[in-house]
Amino acid sequence: LDTSQSPDSASNDFVRTLNTTTWQASLIAAFFALIIGSLLFRQIIAPIHAVTDAARKIASGNLGQRIPESGGDEVSQMAQTFNQMADSLEHNRQLRQNMTADISHELRTPLSIIQGNLEAMMDGVLPASPKEIASLHDETLLLNRLVADLHLLSVAEAGQLNLDLINTDLLVLLNQIGVSMRPTADALQITLIMDSPTSCPTLRLDADRTNQILQNLIANALRYTPADGIITIRVRPESQAVHVDVSDTGAGIAAEDLPHIFDRFYRGEKSRSRAKGGSGIGLAIVRQLMQAQGGEVAVKSPVHVRDDGSSYGSCFTLTFPLP
Repeated sequence: LDTSQSPDSASNDFVRTLNTTTWQASLIAAFFALIIGSLLFRQIIAPIHAVTDAARKIASGNLGQRIPESGGDEVSQMAQTFNQMADSLEHNRQLRQNMTADISHELRTPLSIIQGNLEAMMDGVLPASPKEIASLHDETLLLNRLVADLHLLSVAEAGQLNLDLINTDLLVLLNQIGVSMRPTADALQITLIMDSPTSCPTLRLDADRTNQILQNLIANALRYTPADGIITIRVRPESQAVHVDVSDTGAGIAAEDLPHIFDRFYRGEKSRSRAKGGSGIGLAIVRQLMQAQGGEVAVKSPVHVRDDGSSYGSCFTLTFPLP
């Protein structure tokens, strides 16, 4: 008898074998696909978990958290953006801490003087003479001026400063400032020069705030210009703007101080007294008032060179855009 399979039986065995092989291959492929997918999913979700964890720690006050930046894809860009945000938050916190410490320091000195003198008067150690009372009054004026400057700076930085913008003749304003500041310059034996053209375009300015800006710059120049020095206020009209340069023949500003010269409470020489160095917010007010009026302020130092090759002097430039 022939024991070989019939054609139908052989065909059925082949189909069954093919189905079994297909199912096995499918299961193996699905298994490897599951493994590869899990690895890819973990690779994709890991940066998100890192961002979430870092964000949670930053929300709790730990601003030193950063995410490793690797690769050049969207995940790396997300990490870079997150780190920039964390850097900005940490920088702003440091600024707030510094500002609080600086304000406390500036207020403590006149308050200590007032308190000490009043206690001495109460104990009979210091006579309550008109001279001593006038000294206390000067300290209260200093406190009042400092508080007013801080309020003005905070309002300007918040963009809530009310400006009375009117058509202003800058040359007339500068001449008025020159007349008011020249007696102080003469007393310090400093020459104040006004270098102005015969005409200047009319600008849309807040005259009082602009007056405050220029007085701050000139007072700053008077503070750091030695006797027999020169302060020059020069007006340079151009097609798109009017520039006002306030230059002096002082010692100049150190290169490492230039990037911070408009920061609040910043003093290039930490050892300067308040009487010599000011409160440290005058230039910060200048920048904020200029920006509030759509202008800019810049500084360059040094600007002069002596015969021996040494350099000196500073120049602050105000840029007022034309209407």
